[in-house]
Amino acid sequence: IKSLNSISPSYEQLEMRKDKSLQEEVSPAATPGGKSNVDDDDDDVAPAHSHPRIILIGVGTGRCGTLSLSAMLSLLRNSHVTHEYQHSEICKEWLWMPSSEQERREAAGKVIGRYNDSESEMLGDVAFYHLPYVENLLDMDERVMIVFLEREKDGYVKSALKWFNHTRSYPFSHKIQRMIRGEDTIHTYVSSVDSFMACYPKYRLSGDDNDGSLNISNTRIKGLDLSQGYTRYWENYHGAFAGIKEKFPSRVRHLEMKELNNDKAMGELVEWLGFSTHEMSGSVPHGVHKHKARS
Repeated sequence: IKSLNSISPSYEQLEMRKDKSLQEEVSPAATPGGKSNVDDDDDDVAPAHSHPRIILIGVGTGRCGTLSLSAMLSLLRNSHVTHEYQHSEICKEWLWMPSSEQERREAAGKVIGRYNDSESEMLGDVAFYHLPYVENLLDMDERVMIVFLEREKDGYVKSALKWFNHTRSYPFSHKIQRMIRGEDTIHTYVSSVDSFMACYPKYRLSGDDNDGSLNISNTRIKGLDLSQGYTRYWENYHGAFAGIKEKFPSRVRHLEMKELNNDKAMGELVEWLGFSTHEMSGSVPHGVHKHKARS
């Protein structure tokens, strides 16, 4: 792998190219009518397709290097891995709650449907909101490979609090968000960041977990206990992922955020995906990895 400090296109240039290149490489319709080739009523794994060879889905809480991972993987031969691509088509708050198998398979089918009928070697997306249907993705198509990015809890919470101070967006409660903004309805948005609010689970402000939903008790508005919310989200996220790697050991890989700065670890990831470490079409944009892996 080329040095992560090599001079290369800037992060901003990479972002400008992302949507254009994906439109060229990814057909949104897997079959006539724009539907995935996955039958929602069929539990069998979909047959392998010649292209793309791999559908790469990355997950992680956010603030853990997801953008850096997508940038690096997009440099592999004939590959394009986006970051939080067209989230509004996929994000449903209720997917984080106890939901039906059909609902989760429907969401997973939309994701898989993006990546058929393409000549690319590897396509995919890295985003925190894919977690609720990761197991469905693995069950439905044998081309799916999962990378789970992890940042240690304290580091995630500190980074998330900085993100809040910048955006004033609290993702886990519409009620708190309205109080922060002084808004009357949950549909009044003042920032593009708020379009991601539906991508997060919503926690109740009080009560218990008898219905299986997530909960934050005694959340304060004055001196808002944000760290409690982000801590609970981190814990729930990791708890939900537990067991998936054991069920699909050859198709799920765990990666710590600090390993994004480790050439050996990244080389092993590339080889796990079936590529040579020499099949990089460029170098990682300067500053994306070293010292500041981005979410």
